[in-house]
Formats: sequence, C-alpha cells, structure tokens
Amino acid sequence: MNTAFTGPYQLDGRQATLQSQALGALINHGEITTAPKTKFLDDVAAFEQALFSSPSVKPLSEALAKGQTPPPTDPPLNELELQGKALFIHNCIFCHGGPSQIVRDVLSVPAVQDIRISRPVPPFAEGIPFKPSFLRPRLWAFRVPGQAEPTIIPSTDPGKALLTGSIDELNFFDIPTLHGISKTAPYFHDNSADTLEEVMIHYQHEFEGVRRVIPDFLPFPLRPDPITDDQLPPLIAYLKKI
Repeated sequence: MNTAFTGPYQLDGRQATLQSQALGALINHGEITTAPKTKFLDDVAAFEQALFSSPSVKPLSEALAKGQTPPPTDPPLNELELQGKALFIHNCIFCHGGPSQIVRDVLSVPAVQDIRISRPVPPFAEGIPFKPSFLRPRLWAFRVPGQAEPTIIPSTDPGKALLTGSIDELNFFDIPTLHGISKTAPYFHDNSADTLEEVMIHYQHEFEGVRRVIPDFLPFPLRPDPITDDQLPPLIAYLKKI
C-alpha cells in the first residue's frame, strides 16, 4: 500500500522504482529464466500505485505527484487520539514527518536510521530491556579507509551496509510511512514487534539509550524527551487511526 509516494523500495531502500522491485522479486522469488517485457513491469507498477491504506491517502498521493499542498488525511479524532496526535507531532515527526511521513535527512543526522533493531545493541544501550532477537549475530568485516585491517562487528542484520559496504551505514534501514500502520503488523524489518504497543515500548527504550549519549545541554529534539508510560495509550490510539 501507498507505494505511489514511498519510494525507494525494500526495507533498506535498495530499489529505486517499483519496476526494479518487481523484477527483483521475479528473479529472486519466482526464479524466472526469461526476462519479462517492460510493459509487464509497468503494468505491475501501475497496479501497485493504485493501492492505498485509506481513501484519504489517495488524494494525498495525487497532490504530491502534482507538487500541490496535500489535503489532511486524519479521520475524525476523539480526545484520546488528539492527545496522541500532539505527542506524535512532538516526538515522531523528525523521522516520520511531512505528508508522506518520511523524512530522510533527519536534523542532518542520518544515524537515526539505526533504531537498535539489530543486535547486539551498542555498549551505551546495555542494560536497557530491549526485546531479545530470535536471530544470532554474525560477524561482518568492513574495510575502513586509512585502516590496514578490516573492522569486525557483530550484527543480526547490517541493513544498508550490506549494499554500500560502508560501516557508517551499519544497521541502517529505510524510514517507512506510517499511513495504515494498524493494518501491517508485525512491525520492524525483522517482524520483531507483534503489536503497536511493543513498537512504542521499543521507542521508549530507544529514546532512553539516545539520552545516555546526547549531552543534556543540547536542546530538544537533538536530545529527545522520554516517552512516559502514560503517553503510550494516546500515542497508540492515534497510530491506529492514521
């Protein structure tokens, strides 16, 4: 859903177009031996571009394509959901902002694409009760300019670093739109969160870890505010409506 305005595609952003994404799926999953016609790939892309998570998201997509101001997409919200929207705007729009809910250069700190889904977590996050991974970390070797020997780092999934070979993109993943998120469980690239409640608990832990390494003299949002337990119900209520 919503692929009309959420490129690039795949969880690590490796495919620039829906056509290349479809071709990759045909080769890797369908194991085709004859290349499909261009028209076939265009037809698949056209079909995918017509799938939206809600009727209100379609005019948003059309407006983005025309360079126009997109219309609002939220349905009517009750008091709890309005509280959640305010919290979302305060805490989340730096990564999930704008009409598409995708911000790719967040405060000029692209490292926010590592939200501690891959394991093991870095030393500064030790002791925080992140949900354990069902995968075992493997060792990955990276060539770093100026170093004679490769740097060896464990990770359950290096993400974009597998594509670029850059250790600077270790454990990075694409930032997804949240439109229709209530319909797409389980969550995260490895399906490690079964519910939106688990997603928000993960972000409680993530913000706690980031606050350990960001000096307290730096202002918000460079140093995120904590997400408290009483903020979880309204946030989750809003996420279930968008």
